[in-house]
Amino acid sequence: MTTLDISVNKLVGGISILCDAQLLKNLLSGRIPSCLSNLEELRSLNLADNSLEGEIPSSLGDLQIRFLHLQKNYLQGKIPSSLRNLTSLQRLDLGKNKLKDVFPTWIGEKLQSLELLRLNSNQFYGVIPLELCQISSLCWPNLAGNNLYGTIPRCFSNFSCMNSGAMYGPGEVFGQRVESFMKGIALEYVGEQILLLRILDLSDNKFVGRIPNELTKLVDLQYLNLSRNNLNGSIPKKIGDLKQLESLDLSHNKLSGSIPQSLASLNYLSYMNLSYNDFSGPIPTGNQLQSLDDKSFYVGNPRLCGKLIKKSCNGNGSSNASEQIPQGDHQDDDEHKWFYAGIVPGFCVGFLDAHQLSLALQKYHVLQREKMFTGYDLSRPEKLCTGCVRSLVGLSDKEGATVSAALVMQLRLRTSFGFVLSVLPDRDASCWISREILANRLYEPSLPQNEKGHSKPETRTLKSTKQW
Repeated sequence: MTTLDISVNKLVGGISILCDAQLLKNLLSGRIPSCLSNLEELRSLNLADNSLEGEIPSSLGDLQIRFLHLQKNYLQGKIPSSLRNLTSLQRLDLGKNKLKDVFPTWIGEKLQSLELLRLNSNQFYGVIPLELCQISSLCWPNLAGNNLYGTIPRCFSNFSCMNSGAMYGPGEVFGQRVESFMKGIALEYVGEQILLLRILDLSDNKFVGRIPNELTKLVDLQYLNLSRNNLNGSIPKKIGDLKQLESLDLSHNKLSGSIPQSLASLNYLSYMNLSYNDFSGPIPTGNQLQSLDDKSFYVGNPRLCGKLIKKSCNGNGSSNASEQIPQGDHQDDDEHKWFYAGIVPGFCVGFLDAHQLSLALQKYHVLQREKMFTGYDLSRPEKLCTGCVRSLVGLSDKEGATVSAALVMQLRLRTSFGFVLSVLPDRDASCWISREILANRLYEPSLPQNEKGHSKPETRTLKSTKQW
Protein backbone atom coordinates (compact mmCIF):
# COMPACT_ATOMS: atom_id res chain seq x y z
CA MET A 1 0.00 0.00 0.00
CA THR A 2 1.45 3.34 -1.09
CA THR A 3 -1.65 5.54 -0.77
CA LEU A 4 -4.37 5.71 1.89
CA ASP A 5 -7.42 7.75 0.89
CA ILE A 6 -10.30 7.94 3.37
CA SER A 7 -11.47 11.41 2.41
CA VAL A 8 -15.11 12.63 2.28
CA ASN A 9 -16.29 10.60 5.25
CA LYS A 10 -17.67 11.46 8.66
CA LEU A 11 -14.64 10.57 10.73
CA VAL A 12 -14.64 12.20 14.15
CA GLY A 13 -12.10 12.62 16.92
CA GLY A 14 -8.43 13.44 16.85
CA ILE A 15 -5.83 11.96 14.55
CA SER A 16 -3.90 9.31 16.41
CA ILE A 17 -0.13 9.23 16.49
CA LEU A 18 1.32 5.84 15.56
CA CYS A 19 3.41 4.56 18.47
CA ASP A 20 3.23 0.79 18.07
CA ALA A 21 3.40 -1.00 14.70
CA GLN A 22 2.84 -4.78 14.97
CA LEU A 23 3.01 -6.36 11.50
CA LEU A 24 4.49 -9.71 12.45
CA LYS A 25 3.48 -13.06 10.92
CA ASN A 26 2.14 -11.82 7.61
CA LEU A 27 3.19 -12.32 4.01
CA LEU A 28 5.02 -9.03 3.61
CA SER A 29 7.85 -9.05 1.08
CA GLY A 30 10.28 -6.63 -0.49
CA ARG A 31 12.47 -4.19 1.40
CA ILE A 32 11.84 -2.34 4.63
CA PRO A 33 10.80 1.21 3.61
CA SER A 34 13.28 3.90 4.58
CA CYS A 35 10.40 6.33 5.10
CA LEU A 36 9.50 4.58 8.36
CA SER A 37 11.93 7.03 9.92
CA ASN A 38 9.27 9.72 9.38
CA LEU A 39 7.15 8.15 12.14
CA GLU A 40 8.73 10.30 14.81
CA GLU A 41 6.59 8.98 17.68
CA LEU A 42 7.09 5.30 16.84
CA ARG A 43 8.25 3.36 19.90
CA SER A 44 7.75 -0.25 18.79
CA LEU A 45 8.26 -1.80 15.35
CA ASN A 46 7.64 -5.51 14.83
CA LEU A 47 8.06 -6.88 11.30
CA ALA A 48 9.01 -10.38 12.42
CA ASP A 49 8.15 -13.58 10.56
CA ASN A 50 7.59 -12.16 7.09
CA SER A 51 9.54 -12.43 3.84
CA LEU A 52 11.34 -9.12 3.92
CA GLU A 53 14.72 -8.96 2.20
CA GLY A 54 17.55 -6.58 1.48
CA GLU A 55 19.47 -4.60 4.05
CA ILE A 56 18.20 -3.00 7.23
CA PRO A 57 17.69 0.68 6.32
CA SER A 58 20.09 2.99 8.12
CA SER A 59 17.25 5.50 8.50
CA LEU A 60 15.84 3.41 11.36
CA GLY A 61 18.60 4.94 13.45
CA ASP A 62 16.72 8.25 13.30
CA LEU A 63 13.80 6.89 15.33
CA GLN A 64 13.30 7.07 19.10
CA ILE A 65 12.33 3.42 19.14
CA ARG A 66 12.49 1.10 22.16
CA PHE A 67 11.47 -2.23 20.60
CA LEU A 68 12.77 -3.42 17.23
CA HIS A 69 11.84 -6.94 16.08
CA LEU A 70 12.93 -7.96 12.58
CA GLN A 71 13.55 -11.67 13.19
CA LYS A 72 12.61 -14.51 10.82
CA ASN A 73 13.00 -12.68 7.52
CA TYR A 74 15.61 -12.77 4.77
CA LEU A 75 17.52 -9.63 5.66
CA GLN A 76 21.14 -9.46 4.50
CA GLY A 77 24.25 -7.37 4.94
CA LYS A 78 25.45 -5.77 8.14
CA ILE A 79 23.68 -4.15 11.05
CA PRO A 80 23.74 -0.45 10.12
CA SER A 81 26.01 1.47 12.47
CA SER A 82 23.31 4.16 12.66
CA LEU A 83 21.43 1.92 15.10
CA ARG A 84 23.98 2.98 17.70
CA ASN A 85 21.86 6.13 17.98
CA LEU A 86 18.96 4.12 19.44
CA THR A 87 20.20 4.67 22.98
CA SER A 88 16.74 3.95 24.45
CA LEU A 89 16.44 0.59 22.70
CA GLN A 90 15.33 -2.15 25.10
CA ARG A 91 14.77 -5.07 22.75
CA LEU A 92 16.67 -5.81 19.55
CA ASP A 93 15.75 -9.05 17.79
CA LEU A 94 17.41 -9.73 14.44
CA GLY A 95 17.49 -13.51 14.76
CA LYS A 96 16.97 -15.97 11.90
CA ASN A 97 18.02 -13.77 9.01
CA LYS A 98 21.03 -13.79 6.68
CA LEU A 99 23.01 -11.02 8.31
CA LYS A 100 26.79 -11.29 8.07
CA ASP A 101 29.03 -9.06 10.12
CA VAL A 102 31.68 -9.07 12.80
CA PHE A 103 30.03 -8.77 16.20
CA PRO A 104 29.50 -4.99 16.54
CA THR A 105 31.42 -3.45 19.44
CA TRP A 106 29.10 -0.45 19.54
CA ILE A 107 26.18 -2.59 20.76
CA GLY A 108 27.75 -2.77 24.21
CA GLU A 109 29.06 0.77 24.11
CA LYS A 110 25.88 2.57 23.03
CA LEU A 111 22.83 0.34 23.61
CA GLN A 112 23.11 0.11 27.37
CA SER A 113 19.35 -0.08 27.96
CA LEU A 114 19.04 -3.44 26.19
CA GLU A 115 17.15 -6.20 27.98
CA LEU A 116 16.86 -8.58 25.04
CA LEU A 117 19.50 -9.07 22.34
CA ARG A 118 18.88 -11.85 19.82
CA LEU A 119 21.25 -12.23 16.89
CA ASN A 120 20.81 -16.00 16.64
CA SER A 121 20.85 -17.99 13.39
CA ASN A 122 22.78 -15.50 11.31
CA GLN A 123 26.39 -15.37 10.15
CA PHE A 124 28.01 -13.14 12.75
CA TYR A 125 31.66 -13.96 13.37
CA GLY A 126 34.58 -12.98 15.57
CA VAL A 127 34.93 -12.87 19.34
CA ILE A 128 32.32 -11.46 21.69
CA PRO A 129 33.58 -7.96 22.55
CA LEU A 130 34.02 -7.28 26.25
CA GLU A 131 32.00 -4.10 25.76
CA LEU A 132 28.87 -6.28 25.71
CA CYS A 133 29.35 -6.83 29.44
CA GLN A 134 28.63 -3.15 30.02
CA ILE A 135 24.91 -3.82 29.46
CA SER A 136 23.99 -4.73 33.03
CA SER A 137 20.27 -4.78 32.14
CA LEU A 138 20.68 -7.62 29.62
CA CYS A 139 18.38 -10.50 30.63
CA TRP A 140 18.21 -12.45 27.38
CA PRO A 141 21.32 -12.61 25.18
CA ASN A 142 20.84 -15.16 22.38
CA LEU A 143 23.84 -15.45 20.06
CA ALA A 144 23.26 -19.08 19.02
CA GLY A 145 23.85 -20.40 15.53
CA ASN A 146 26.61 -18.08 14.34
CA ASN A 147 30.36 -18.34 13.73
CA LEU A 148 31.53 -16.77 16.97
CA TYR A 149 34.75 -18.09 18.46
CA GLY A 150 37.20 -17.50 21.29
CA THR A 151 36.38 -18.00 24.95
CA ILE A 152 33.16 -17.16 26.76
CA PRO A 153 33.76 -13.80 28.50
CA ARG A 154 34.02 -14.10 32.27
CA CYS A 155 32.53 -10.64 32.58
CA PHE A 156 29.09 -12.05 31.73
CA SER A 157 28.67 -12.08 35.50
CA ASN A 158 28.12 -8.31 35.12
CA PHE A 159 24.61 -8.97 33.79
CA SER A 160 22.98 -7.86 37.02
CA CYS A 161 19.54 -8.54 35.56
CA MET A 162 20.35 -12.23 36.07
CA ASN A 163 21.53 -11.96 39.66
CA SER A 164 19.46 -9.16 41.17
CA GLY A 165 16.65 -11.32 42.53
CA ALA A 166 14.04 -9.17 40.78
CA MET A 167 11.07 -11.18 39.49
CA TYR A 168 10.36 -8.83 36.59
CA GLY A 169 12.89 -7.36 34.24
CA PRO A 170 12.86 -3.63 33.48
CA GLY A 171 10.93 -2.06 30.65
CA GLU A 172 7.54 -2.16 29.00
CA VAL A 173 5.69 -4.80 27.00
CA PHE A 174 3.93 -3.24 23.97
CA GLY A 175 2.26 -6.57 23.10
CA GLN A 176 5.55 -8.19 22.09
CA ARG A 177 5.94 -11.83 21.07
CA VAL A 178 9.23 -13.70 21.22
CA GLU A 179 9.88 -17.27 20.14
CA SER A 180 12.70 -19.33 21.59
CA PHE A 181 13.82 -22.93 21.24
CA MET A 182 14.35 -24.35 24.72
CA LYS A 183 14.02 -27.70 26.44
CA GLY A 184 13.84 -29.43 23.09
CA ILE A 185 10.81 -27.46 21.88
CA ALA A 186 10.10 -24.02 20.45
CA LEU A 187 8.04 -21.82 22.75
CA GLU A 188 6.45 -18.46 22.08
CA TYR A 189 6.39 -15.95 24.91
CA VAL A 190 3.88 -13.12 24.91
CA GLY A 191 3.59 -9.85 26.78
CA GLU A 192 4.70 -9.87 30.40
CA GLN A 193 6.12 -13.38 30.08
CA ILE A 194 9.12 -11.82 28.34
CA LEU A 195 9.89 -9.79 31.46
CA LEU A 196 10.18 -12.98 33.51
CA LEU A 197 12.82 -14.75 31.46
CA ARG A 198 16.56 -15.01 32.16
CA ILE A 199 18.23 -16.80 29.26
CA LEU A 200 21.81 -17.25 28.01
CA ASP A 201 22.13 -19.10 24.70
CA LEU A 202 25.54 -19.38 23.03
CA SER A 203 24.90 -22.73 21.37
CA ASP A 204 26.04 -23.81 17.92
CA ASN A 205 29.14 -21.62 17.66
CA LYS A 206 32.88 -22.26 17.87
CA PHE A 207 33.67 -21.26 21.44
CA VAL A 208 36.67 -22.90 23.10
CA GLY A 209 38.10 -23.08 26.60
CA ARG A 210 36.43 -23.77 29.90
CA ILE A 211 32.98 -22.80 31.13
CA PRO A 212 33.70 -19.69 33.22
CA ASN A 213 33.09 -20.14 36.94
CA GLU A 214 31.69 -16.62 36.87
CA LEU A 215 28.55 -17.88 35.13
CA THR A 216 27.51 -19.51 38.41
CA LYS A 217 27.02 -16.00 39.83
CA LEU A 218 23.99 -15.53 37.56
CA VAL A 219 21.75 -16.95 40.25
CA ASP A 220 18.50 -15.97 38.49
CA LEU A 221 19.45 -17.67 35.23
CA GLN A 222 16.71 -20.04 34.05
CA TYR A 223 17.96 -21.35 30.71
CA LEU A 224 21.63 -22.01 29.90
CA ASN A 225 22.53 -23.46 26.50
CA LEU A 226 26.21 -23.87 25.58
CA SER A 227 25.74 -26.91 23.36
CA ARG A 228 27.52 -27.59 20.07
CA ASN A 229 30.75 -25.75 20.73
CA ASN A 230 34.32 -26.87 21.47
CA LEU A 231 34.32 -26.26 25.22
CA ASN A 232 36.61 -28.35 27.38
CA GLY A 233 37.36 -28.82 31.06
CA SER A 234 34.79 -29.71 33.68
CA ILE A 235 31.39 -28.38 34.72
CA PRO A 236 31.89 -25.69 37.40
CA LYS A 237 31.44 -27.20 40.84
CA LYS A 238 29.22 -24.32 41.93
CA ILE A 239 26.67 -24.88 39.20
CA GLY A 240 24.31 -25.84 42.01
CA ASP A 241 24.20 -22.14 42.93
CA LEU A 242 21.95 -21.52 39.91
CA LYS A 243 18.84 -22.22 41.98
CA GLN A 244 16.42 -20.96 39.33
CA LEU A 245 17.89 -23.05 36.52
CA GLU A 246 15.25 -24.97 34.58
CA SER A 247 17.11 -26.02 31.45
CA LEU A 248 20.80 -26.93 31.03
CA ASP A 249 22.23 -28.04 27.69
CA LEU A 250 25.97 -28.72 27.46
CA SER A 251 25.76 -31.43 24.81
CA HIS A 252 28.16 -31.85 21.89
CA ASN A 253 31.28 -30.35 23.46
CA LYS A 254 34.58 -31.75 24.77
CA LEU A 255 33.79 -31.48 28.46
CA SER A 256 35.26 -34.03 30.84
CA GLY A 257 35.47 -34.93 34.52
CA SER A 258 32.64 -35.91 36.80
CA ILE A 259 29.08 -34.59 36.76
CA PRO A 260 28.68 -32.40 39.89
CA GLN A 261 26.38 -33.79 42.55
CA SER A 262 25.25 -30.20 43.21
CA LEU A 263 22.97 -30.50 40.17
CA ALA A 264 20.65 -32.55 42.38
CA SER A 265 19.91 -29.43 44.43
CA LEU A 266 18.34 -27.60 41.47
CA ASN A 267 14.67 -28.02 42.30
CA TYR A 268 13.40 -26.44 39.08
CA LEU A 269 15.67 -28.32 36.70
CA SER A 270 13.42 -30.10 34.20
CA TYR A 271 15.71 -30.52 31.21
CA MET A 272 19.40 -31.46 31.16
CA ASN A 273 21.39 -32.70 28.18
CA LEU A 274 25.03 -33.70 28.70
CA SER A 275 25.33 -36.04 25.73
CA TYR A 276 28.39 -36.37 23.50
CA ASN A 277 31.14 -35.19 25.82
CA ASP A 278 33.76 -37.13 27.78
CA PHE A 279 32.25 -37.22 31.26
CA SER A 280 33.26 -40.04 33.58
CA GLY A 281 32.15 -41.58 36.83
CA PRO A 282 28.68 -42.09 38.28
CA ILE A 283 25.61 -40.18 37.14
CA PRO A 284 24.38 -38.20 40.17
CA THR A 285 21.03 -39.16 41.68
CA GLY A 286 18.62 -37.68 44.15
CA ASN A 287 15.98 -34.96 44.37
CA GLN A 288 15.07 -33.40 41.03
CA LEU A 289 17.52 -35.59 39.08
CA GLN A 290 15.22 -38.54 39.78
CA SER A 291 12.77 -37.13 37.22
CA LEU A 292 15.46 -36.67 34.53
CA ASP A 293 15.48 -40.31 33.57
CA ASP A 294 16.01 -40.07 29.81
CA LYS A 295 19.27 -41.92 29.23
CA SER A 296 19.66 -40.28 25.80
CA PHE A 297 20.79 -37.16 27.68
CA TYR A 298 23.96 -39.04 28.64
CA VAL A 299 24.83 -40.93 25.44
CA GLY A 300 28.25 -40.37 23.91
CA ASN A 301 29.98 -40.49 27.31
CA PRO A 302 31.39 -44.04 27.38
CA ARG A 303 33.06 -43.58 30.78
CA LEU A 304 29.86 -42.73 32.63
CA CYS A 305 28.22 -45.32 34.84
CA GLY A 306 25.09 -45.63 36.89
CA LYS A 307 21.74 -47.32 37.25
CA LEU A 308 20.05 -45.10 34.65
CA ILE A 309 22.28 -46.31 31.81
CA LYS A 310 22.47 -49.85 33.24
CA LYS A 311 26.23 -49.72 33.62
CA SER A 312 27.70 -50.54 37.00
CA CYS A 313 30.44 -48.50 38.65
CA ASN A 314 33.50 -50.22 40.08
CA GLY A 315 34.96 -49.54 43.50
CA ASN A 316 36.60 -46.22 42.64
CA GLY A 317 33.45 -44.81 41.03
CA SER A 318 34.45 -45.27 37.41
CA SER A 319 32.50 -47.31 34.89
CA ASN A 320 32.96 -51.02 34.44
CA ALA A 321 34.24 -51.13 30.88
CA SER A 322 33.42 -54.81 30.51
CA GLU A 323 29.68 -54.18 30.75
CA GLN A 324 27.71 -53.04 27.75
CA ILE A 325 24.67 -50.87 27.86
CA PRO A 326 21.60 -52.79 26.65
CA GLN A 327 20.34 -51.20 23.50
CA GLY A 328 16.67 -52.06 23.97
CA ASP A 329 14.11 -51.95 21.22
CA HIS A 330 14.52 -48.32 20.26
CA GLN A 331 13.22 -47.63 16.80
CA ASP A 332 13.11 -44.37 14.88
CA ASP A 333 9.67 -43.45 13.71
CA ASP A 334 9.71 -40.98 10.85
CA GLU A 335 5.94 -40.84 10.78
CA HIS A 336 5.63 -39.20 14.19
CA LYS A 337 7.04 -36.05 15.73
CA TRP A 338 6.52 -35.60 19.45
CA PHE A 339 6.60 -32.24 21.15
CA TYR A 340 6.51 -31.93 24.93
CA ALA A 341 4.86 -28.95 26.55
CA GLY A 342 3.78 -28.05 30.05
CA ILE A 343 3.02 -25.04 32.14
CA VAL A 344 3.41 -24.48 35.86
CA PRO A 345 2.18 -20.92 36.43
CA GLY A 346 2.77 -18.86 39.55
CA PHE A 347 5.10 -20.67 41.89
CA CYS A 348 3.34 -24.02 42.06
CA VAL A 349 6.03 -26.68 42.15
CA GLY A 350 4.95 -30.30 42.41
CA PHE A 351 6.97 -33.49 42.51
CA LEU A 352 4.90 -36.31 41.03
CA ASP A 353 5.71 -39.97 40.79
CA ALA A 354 5.55 -41.87 37.53
CA HIS A 355 1.93 -42.96 38.07
CA GLN A 356 0.49 -39.46 38.38
CA LEU A 357 -0.54 -38.44 34.90
CA SER A 358 -2.18 -35.15 34.10
CA LEU A 359 -4.64 -33.63 31.70
CA ALA A 360 -6.68 -30.43 32.05
CA LEU A 361 -9.57 -28.89 30.17
CA GLN A 362 -7.78 -27.65 27.07
CA LYS A 363 -8.45 -26.70 23.49
CA TYR A 364 -6.02 -27.67 20.74
CA HIS A 365 -5.74 -26.23 17.26
CA VAL A 366 -3.45 -28.29 15.06
CA LEU A 367 -2.56 -27.07 11.59
CA GLN A 368 -1.08 -29.68 9.30
CA ARG A 369 -1.12 -29.78 5.53
CA GLU A 370 -3.41 -26.75 5.53
CA LYS A 371 -6.14 -28.46 7.55
CA MET A 372 -7.41 -27.51 10.97
CA PHE A 373 -7.93 -30.15 13.64
CA THR A 374 -9.73 -29.14 16.82
CA GLY A 375 -10.20 -31.31 19.88
CA TYR A 376 -11.51 -30.88 23.40
CA ASP A 377 -10.87 -32.93 26.51
CA LEU A 378 -13.66 -32.52 29.05
CA SER A 379 -12.50 -35.05 31.63
CA ARG A 380 -12.70 -33.86 35.23
CA PRO A 381 -10.64 -36.34 37.27
CA GLU A 382 -9.47 -35.88 40.83
CA LYS A 383 -7.84 -32.56 41.55
CA LEU A 384 -4.24 -32.84 42.78
CA CYS A 385 -2.89 -29.31 42.78
CA THR A 386 -4.05 -25.83 41.81
CA GLY A 387 -2.13 -23.88 39.22
CA CYS A 388 -0.38 -26.71 37.37
CA VAL A 389 -0.89 -28.28 33.98
CA ARG A 390 1.16 -30.93 32.22
CA SER A 391 0.51 -32.70 28.96
CA LEU A 392 2.05 -34.44 26.00
CA VAL A 393 0.99 -33.65 22.45
CA GLY A 394 1.77 -35.91 19.51
CA LEU A 395 1.62 -35.06 15.82
CA SER A 396 1.49 -37.61 13.02
CA ASP A 397 2.49 -37.01 9.42
CA LYS A 398 -0.55 -39.06 8.47
CA GLU A 399 -3.84 -37.24 8.02
CA GLY A 400 -5.10 -36.70 11.51
CA ALA A 401 -3.53 -35.93 14.87
CA THR A 402 -3.65 -37.31 18.39
CA VAL A 403 -3.57 -35.85 21.86
CA SER A 404 -2.19 -38.07 24.62
CA ALA A 405 -2.22 -37.60 28.37
CA ALA A 406 1.13 -38.43 29.94
CA LEU A 407 3.52 -37.23 32.61
CA VAL A 408 6.30 -35.24 30.99
CA MET A 409 9.24 -33.25 32.25
CA GLN A 410 8.28 -30.31 34.42
CA LEU A 411 8.30 -27.01 32.55
CA ARG A 412 7.84 -24.04 34.89
CA LEU A 413 6.79 -20.64 33.57
CA ARG A 414 6.14 -17.93 36.14
CA THR A 415 3.05 -16.44 34.59
CA SER A 416 -0.74 -16.51 34.77
CA PHE A 417 -3.37 -18.28 32.74
CA GLY A 418 -5.04 -16.68 29.78
CA PHE A 419 -2.22 -16.59 27.26
CA VAL A 420 -1.59 -18.82 24.26
CA LEU A 421 1.52 -21.02 24.19
CA SER A 422 2.65 -22.05 20.71
CA VAL A 423 4.65 -25.26 20.42
CA LEU A 424 6.53 -25.30 17.15
CA PRO A 425 8.83 -27.80 15.44
CA ASP A 426 11.90 -26.64 13.57
CA ARG A 427 11.78 -23.66 11.24
CA ASP A 428 11.26 -25.63 8.04
CA ALA A 429 8.48 -27.89 9.30
CA SER A 430 4.93 -27.40 8.06
CA CYS A 431 2.89 -28.25 11.14
CA TRP A 432 2.45 -26.49 14.45
CA ILE A 433 0.30 -26.47 17.57
CA SER A 434 -1.26 -23.50 19.30
CA ARG A 435 -2.55 -24.44 22.74
CA GLU A 436 -4.92 -22.30 24.75
CA ILE A 437 -5.15 -23.18 28.42
CA LEU A 438 -8.74 -23.04 29.68
CA ALA A 439 -8.30 -24.45 33.18
CA ASN A 440 -5.72 -24.24 35.94
CA ARG A 441 -5.82 -27.58 37.71
CA LEU A 442 -3.60 -30.60 37.69
CA TYR A 443 -5.57 -33.83 37.52
CA GLU A 444 -5.02 -37.53 37.90
CA PRO A 445 -7.36 -39.07 35.30
CA SER A 446 -8.62 -42.61 35.52
CA LEU A 447 -6.46 -44.31 32.93
CA PRO A 448 -7.39 -47.41 30.95
CA GLN A 449 -5.54 -50.58 31.89
CA ASN A 450 -3.43 -52.51 29.44
CA GLU A 451 -3.30 -56.27 29.29
CA LYS A 452 -0.73 -56.42 32.10
CA GLY A 453 -2.81 -54.28 34.40
CA HIS A 454 -0.61 -51.17 34.15
CA SER A 455 -1.96 -47.71 33.51
CA LYS A 456 -1.37 -46.36 30.07
CA PRO A 457 -1.85 -42.87 28.59
CA GLU A 458 -5.25 -42.04 27.20
CA THR A 459 -5.27 -41.12 23.51
CA ARG A 460 -7.90 -39.19 21.59
CA THR A 461 -8.06 -38.62 17.85
CA LEU A 462 -8.83 -35.11 16.73
CA LYS A 463 -11.40 -34.76 13.97
CA SER A 464 -10.92 -32.55 10.96
CA THR A 465 -12.94 -29.36 10.64
CA LYS A 466 -12.94 -26.62 8.06
CA GLN A 467 -10.06 -25.50 5.90
CA TRP A 468 -7.88 -22.83 7.51
